Amino acid sequence: MPVAGSPDNLCVGQEVTDIVDMQTTLQEAQRNRFDFVVIPLSRTPAPDLTDAAAHTPSHRLPPYEFIPMAQSDLALESKMWTSAVCGTVSSWIRPDCPHPAYRDRSIVALQRELQWASHLSEYATICPCPELPCANYARIMMPLLLSPLSTQLWVRIPLSVPPVTEGGGDATEGWQLWHQLRMMCGHHSSLCVALEFTDIYGDDDACLDKWLAEPVRAVIIPTDIFVTNAKGFPVLSRRHKAFLMRLFRHRVQVIMRYDRGEEPGSRQMSDEGSMGVSQGQPQGMTMDAYLNYVARLFQSLEPLSQAQMFEQPYLDYLQAPLQPLQDNLESQTYETFEKDPIKYVQYEQALVQCLQDRMAEGKTNPTIMVVGAGRGPLVQASLNALQSAKIEEWTVYAVEKNPNAVITLQSRVRGDPCADWRRVRVVSGDMRQWDTTERADILVSELLGSFGDNELSPECLDGAQRFLKRDGVSIPTRYFSAVAPVSTTKLYNDVKSYKDQEHLETAFVVKLHAFFRISGEEYQPVFEFEHPNWEIPDTHDNKHNRRKTEVSFTARADALLHGFAGYFHCDLYKDVFISILPTHMSEGMFSWFPIFFPLMEPITIKQGDTIRGHFWRLDDAHKVWYEWCVSSPQPSPLHNPGGRSYFIGK
Repeated sequence: MPVAGSPDNLCVGQEVTDIVDMQTTLQEAQRNRFDFVVIPLSRTPAPDLTDAAAHTPSHRLPPYEFIPMAQSDLALESKMWTSAVCGTVSSWIRPDCPHPAYRDRSIVALQRELQWASHLSEYATICPCPELPCANYARIMMPLLLSPLSTQLWVRIPLSVPPVTEGGGDATEGWQLWHQLRMMCGHHSSLCVALEFTDIYGDDDACLDKWLAEPVRAVIIPTDIFVTNAKGFPVLSRRHKAFLMRLFRHRVQVIMRYDRGEEPGSRQMSDEGSMGVSQGQPQGMTMDAYLNYVARLFQSLEPLSQAQMFEQPYLDYLQAPLQPLQDNLESQTYETFEKDPIKYVQYEQALVQCLQDRMAEGKTNPTIMVVGAGRGPLVQASLNALQSAKIEEWTVYAVEKNPNAVITLQSRVRGDPCADWRRVRVVSGDMRQWDTTERADILVSELLGSFGDNELSPECLDGAQRFLKRDGVSIPTRYFSAVAPVSTTKLYNDVKSYKDQEHLETAFVVKLHAFFRISGEEYQPVFEFEHPNWEIPDTHDNKHNRRKTEVSFTARADALLHGFAGYFHCDLYKDVFISILPTHMSEGMFSWFPIFFPLMEPITIKQGDTIRGHFWRLDDAHKVWYEWCVSSPQPSPLHNPGGRSYFIGK
């Protein structure tokens, strides 16, 4: 049964190389606590690859005969084929082999074995590792990918391919093999990876990190990759272990394979973490020892925090950004955001500091205006701050345009357990249109979106600052947006699945999970706004809130650029802030997820390339929108010109 965990369980399978009877094979695997088996699809031997045979015309070779490993589909009930068996295509198959006869035989065998796998409706089929170039391989795979499939297609990809000759040349990243195949297969979402652990060449973990952005469905761990610890037990090297722990969070399955080429446990970890041959270490380790180790690793994962538990349903789930100016939010949406354990604590702290500073300047009897009050959490934070600052004479306004939220505010004035609510003055109306002779000492708002200004905080606060005293304070005082180039196969495929231009030109809110940050720089700032802004021209246009920015990044590894992740940082007051920047994350805060700006076509990036992006914030009388494009290392189309696909209504 699966290894129990929280919130997910881990399924572990065993790869077997030869079977006599399917029922016996499955029963033995279950006794050994494996959840599924991986079996060869065929017994057909590889053709002779001697020089003479390699150049024999295909029609002179003996006829190809497919010999299934399982005698027939009747060997198991269909539910067992679909839930407990994965098939693996013969490793000798090389559709892009330079030898014509071998290549032709490989193409025939690949097609036949995949037909058999589809007939069995196996849970998944593991296809052989491609070689460069892999044009024939892609040509065989595409018809299958374009037809209804009854099995998942996983391609066996090693972490790295060692040099052809010892001491000669460099190792090849397995990612390069995968990248060419998926490009030739049109980024098809049904093509996935079974990632095989091999020795890791080089010290830069970017070669591992990039796999977190790929559709890795299983990890194949051969027993000869294990090392032996001081007590004689099999363990993974530090880098393999850390990488596997990260993959666990991506719901991979594990496939254990006993390799007879090197006795399990025959390598040991040195003090520095390198690998070498041990002397006198226990030999013949049972598979149970390896399974126990993997299970213990999985169960040692840190429990998810409250914020992480909240985020689980939203991982890599595309959401259209909220438009609270154009639309009235629903009660459920308000309730979700009000559960944030960090945001309102930070607002309260900022208010306390601001009130204390103003009191020190002799400014008493403060007037606080909460604009965009919603159902009142910022009003409550204001009341708490007044109490903490020991201020008894005060005035608090709650301004809200949503008539449904106003009902909630009025109800709290009448009956909230906090008696100070009785003194709150509720105003029903748009902050940009409300008129009053009262002037505020502190203007409090929470109009931020995932990209800072994408819920039109600048436009709203420009309209509301007319009733702020000239020496008054806006909370927040400053915020800026930022971007970083990312690779994220999952999100690109999800956006592409809509099969229209509109979604490829829409910025989506998403909790990024399966992604790779391509650059060494965590982010580059894009648009910045400060409040109050007393330099707004005395006109009715919005030109002062338009922006244009160019950002530049250096790629830390070969990768595929799918778009840009967007973030924001907000200074509430002095050193009190809220942020979703990777480097300044407000831990535990879940009110905002990053935003994703997709590219219509992914761009292949080489290590050291300069990635140059361009972003605009534009507007007209009715809407605000973003435009974006890439100019280096190769140009992309301008996305969303004129706000044709995505905009924020005023």
